[in-house]
Amino acid sequence: MQYSYILYTFLFVLGCSSLLQATHITGKIVDDKGEALPFASIYVQGSSIGTTTNVDGVYDLELKEGDYNIVFQYVGFQQKVQKVSVDNKDIILNIQLNPIATEIGEITVTAGEDPAYRIIRKAIKKRKFYLNQVKSYTCDAYVKGTQHIKNLPKQIMGQSLEEFRKGLDSTGSGIIYLSESVAELYYEAPRNFKEVMISSKVSGNDNGFSFNSGTAMHEISFYRSHVELGDTKLLSPIANGALAAYKYELVTTFLDDNDKVVYKIKVIPRNELGQVFRGYIYIVDEDWAIHSTELYTTGKSANISVLDTVLFKQVHVFVQDSIRQLFSQDITFQIKALGIRTEGNFLGVFRNYDVVPAFGDKFFGAEIVKIEEEANKKDSIYWNKVRPVPLTPIELKEYKTKDSLQKIWKSKEYLDSMDRKRNRPSWTMIFMGYTYQKSHKRIKLSIPSPLTTVRYNTVQGYSVNLNVTFTKEFDEDRTSWFDVQGVVGYGFSDKQVRGHGRFRYKLNSITGARLHVEGGRKLRQFTNREPIQPLINTFYSLLGKCNYAKFYDDYYGQIRYSQRVYNGIFLRADLSYGQRRSLINHSTHSWVKRDQEFYSNQPLDFDNPPLDNQPSFNTHEYLQFDLYMRFRFGQKYISYPKQRFYTASKWPDIWLHYRRGIPLLGGDTNFDYLAMTIAKDDLAIGSAGLFSFRARGAWFPYVGSMEFIDYRHINGNQTILAKPDAYLRTFQLLPYYQWSTNQWFASLHVEHDFNGYIWNKIPLLKHLGFEFVTGFHFLYTPENKEYMEFTLGLDRIGFGLFRFMRVDAVMNYQIGERPQFGAVIGINLSL
Repeated sequence: MQYSYILYTFLFVLGCSSLLQATHITGKIVDDKGEALPFASIYVQGSSIGTTTNVDGVYDLELKEGDYNIVFQYVGFQQKVQKVSVDNKDIILNIQLNPIATEIGEITVTAGEDPAYRIIRKAIKKRKFYLNQVKSYTCDAYVKGTQHIKNLPKQIMGQSLEEFRKGLDSTGSGIIYLSESVAELYYEAPRNFKEVMISSKVSGNDNGFSFNSGTAMHEISFYRSHVELGDTKLLSPIANGALAAYKYELVTTFLDDNDKVVYKIKVIPRNELGQVFRGYIYIVDEDWAIHSTELYTTGKSANISVLDTVLFKQVHVFVQDSIRQLFSQDITFQIKALGIRTEGNFLGVFRNYDVVPAFGDKFFGAEIVKIEEEANKKDSIYWNKVRPVPLTPIELKEYKTKDSLQKIWKSKEYLDSMDRKRNRPSWTMIFMGYTYQKSHKRIKLSIPSPLTTVRYNTVQGYSVNLNVTFTKEFDEDRTSWFDVQGVVGYGFSDKQVRGHGRFRYKLNSITGARLHVEGGRKLRQFTNREPIQPLINTFYSLLGKCNYAKFYDDYYGQIRYSQRVYNGIFLRADLSYGQRRSLINHSTHSWVKRDQEFYSNQPLDFDNPPLDNQPSFNTHEYLQFDLYMRFRFGQKYISYPKQRFYTASKWPDIWLHYRRGIPLLGGDTNFDYLAMTIAKDDLAIGSAGLFSFRARGAWFPYVGSMEFIDYRHINGNQTILAKPDAYLRTFQLLPYYQWSTNQWFASLHVEHDFNGYIWNKIPLLKHLGFEFVTGFHFLYTPENKEYMEFTLGLDRIGFGLFRFMRVDAVMNYQIGERPQFGAVIGINLSL
């Protein structure tokens, strides 16, 4: 089979361009046993003009007429330089590479220190030089991603996987992801990046865009002190401090294509489960630069339970004089979860470097990736021209098969047949709820699990709450949609029917503009943040006779609008009008402890039940306006043709919140509330884990008239269960409404997740893969003064994929009071 492509490049010529004749050099690269060498590098000596082989060892290099020295290189094998004269005839050139001999040559290994340590020390000293050697560059990037799966079952836990088995064989095996992208990369020191994706191809989805990122592939550099993998920072073998984390052995030496000695050094972790690599790094003598790498890490080192191993193979080449740059990056990984094994590979080829580009003053900005409008509309003729790495027969078949099947998968007949299967009721709806959908019309009707519809509280007694949501999507990328939700409930003890409705409309995905309208009669807790969730309150009331949730009736209407008004500035405005009515208990039913009395429904009844079962406030009307603004400095984004995706900023978010109780239209409240919050999640502290904090200050500049509902209520917790998403908002041993204030307050929540940094150093325990988490929480109000909590916890408790538990020991301290101790358990799903 003939594989062909032409080198993808832009020729900048003053005046005009001319079309030049090019010749293809094709062939196969094998080892001394005739086995194919996948992802071997082929390039013109002294340049970044080149390509790599595919998984079958086949390559295709296009050159203009002339004489060339072509380098054939595979990590761990002797390089071969072949002189080739190119005219207008295609050339077939098969190459055999031999493994590097293990003899060390002139280097003598003495009884003392291995010579590898001297070489590594030299490389460590030159690391920052090479990291900062190139102040700017442009290059072309080709990235191909593939992922194979084996034995995917037809269902898991009763849930059909038929949608994911499309295109697989009868055993559930085959390619589940195949994608290619071609992009231009731009860089300017110290941290300005921009990527323009010119073309994108995804198997089985002609409307999709590749997740491949040339910038992300290029930025994986062992010249950096750490390589990030998920939330973990893995220490480079040539980082400062690497000598304390690794042992090294000099394996052999060889000459590269420039007749320089290259040292092959084995990298051995001192702690097998530390945040480290294993394998080989190749260092050039005298230059002390990275020649290539063959380094891998494990899921235990990266603290990713589903990951088996991930291998990084890099090749660096001269692109100009003494400047080396990354030419190819081959990342191969294996994932295991629920008995399912997947293997994947991302290959990046970086060519046509310009290391002295001229950028305009405003060339770099907040947009770090731009995907061209027609990037996913290129035909096969185009791809045959620009693809530097030949497709394998399996990949060719994958594209051909799934591109043909896609027409079937998108047809109304097929979608209707799939809907008929999905819409059939099954026993899993008891736990997962039920969804009826018409895929070709992009509509669905959802009903939650019946287990969530039955609740108990002392105000309503047992209640049934029916919830139905209708969703309409306007395009398959879900850039614009609306949904309508209706909720109706009945309390069997208070004999009251309550209901409310909601309409949400996402206008577009560029600004994120959304309109939200709702209203009706709703049972609310005294703070809308629901400090205790209804299901937890149900079990605490029935099993412990502790009715911590306090409710009132809200007859209301609300309109909300939100959008990003400028990059880094998000705005949300709410206008609410309604009537609040106080409620009392109507039920004393419980399953146990029948001699203990319930608390009343008064929010300040949290210590000595019961207070009188009387209304806690008078019925009143309110008109309220809320304005929220978020400032995110340094925010970057990825531009798709119809939407944007925003990346995390290294700077904290700043939130401003202004609330006004307006004495108009019968409104009985009249006050101003102003708050500022500064928060940052998962700030990496070297390899020592992730640091998060949330600081808030708030006050009421003016208080004319207000109800207790309008106070600022501090998030407390009187249960043993922590809210998974609220560790940085909650005081775990504080009663829910004890510290509510209408004056001012200041709070600080700090948490550090060591991400395996400490746990992996403890013998016998490091195999468990748990994580230490510590926290400090501070609160001050004029009425109650200082309050502090200290926490020490274990996260990712579990095994394999099922690491869902977090347990924290908590101690609080308040001046003049004896410390209290407690514990909370949280559900925190983590891979």
